Amino acid sequence: MKKMSKTEKFYLWTIVAVNLAATLQHFLYEWIPCNFIATFAPVNESVWEHLKLTFYPTLTAFFVGWFVLRNEGDFKKNDFVASCLTAVTAEVLTIAAGYYLLHSGFGIGIDVMWVDIALMVVATVIGQIIALHVYKRAHCVRACMIGSAVIIVLMIAAFVTLSFVPPRLPIFIEP
Repeated sequence: MKKMSKTEKFYLWTIVAVNLAATLQHFLYEWIPCNFIATFAPVNESVWEHLKLTFYPTLTAFFVGWFVLRNEGDFKKNDFVASCLTAVTAEVLTIAAGYYLLHSGFGIGIDVMWVDIALMVVATVIGQIIALHVYKRAHCVRACMIGSAVIIVLMIAAFVTLSFVPPRLPIFIEP
């Protein structure tokens, strides 16, 4: 069996780190209710606020990963940034789609915590598998890296703005 590279191990450990961080992050605003914390921790039980639980820990993991892996001989910075965008997008979409499929599609009218936790874990696994595939196969040019970074910044801006000024749409309303 082929030995995993340091970069491949990063994607695997990110699954664990994101889920552990999300567990603590879920209660952070209850413990420290201030606007700074509200930018990256859920302030209510809406689906939108809970998307922060995968978005910010994944970004943090990739930020740390950049500094840990950047001097590795096989590190591909353009592909790494593109895979970060892929990971956060796949995770957020999986959680949103999974939530609405389970609650609307199958009519589960009650919140079942273990189902929500399982959805978070599944979303993180899916996001990291797809991100690793992108990292290994993408061969992004510099423009791809810059475009990915710009989209990530826009996503951060959307999370911050829409947390403080949420529109009256179902994803922003507490169930």
